[in-house]
Amino acid sequence: MKVLVNNYLAEKEEKVEVKDLQEARSVIKKIIDENCLGASDWYLSGKTGNVYEGEKVIAHISYNGRVWEVDTDGKQINKEIIL
Repeated sequence: MKVLVNNYLAEKEEKVEVKDLQEARSVIKKIIDENCLGASDWYLSGKTGNVYEGEKVIAHISYNGRVWEVDTDGKQINKEIIL
């Protein structure tokens, strides 16, 4: 499982290996906090925060750390995953 994060200093996105959704959320929060990122700084594209299993998007983590289900196209839906 990997989460797409904003490597703010390099101005690019990269996938980071994580073991589960909780770790993915922790990685995102750490990067946001360490780089003092605001919401507009965090999102380089509509894909930042997507969690992947292989090439398939399985969840989305928003800037505030909430985890969301996605539809079959990988788009966030309004159903939160409670961890």
